[in-house]
Amino acid sequence: MNKLISFFILFSFMFLSCDSKKDNSIEINKLFENYYQETLKLYPLNATSQGDDRYNNFLPNDLTNDFRDDEKTLYTNYKNYLSDFDNNL
Repeated sequence: MNKLISFFILFSFMFLSCDSKKDNSIEINKLFENYYQETLKLYPLNATSQGDDRYNNFLPNDLTNDFRDDEKTLYTNYKNYLSDFDNNL
């Protein structure tokens, strides 16, 4: 959960620091939405607690290496997406 909050804060700062002369709001909004949807899928209990019942039949096994690999892949991908986004400003 702490990683989710950290990334939300990071995304918020990235969004607020965007140059208003460039219309990157569509791209950053897509990035936010994709990140949000992917984290709901990875953390189904968070989805359920937020009222999203699509993942109610899943229970994460966050003690496995597969889960940790999926988690690492998610955060690495979004770190790279943010890096690419920042370079396009």
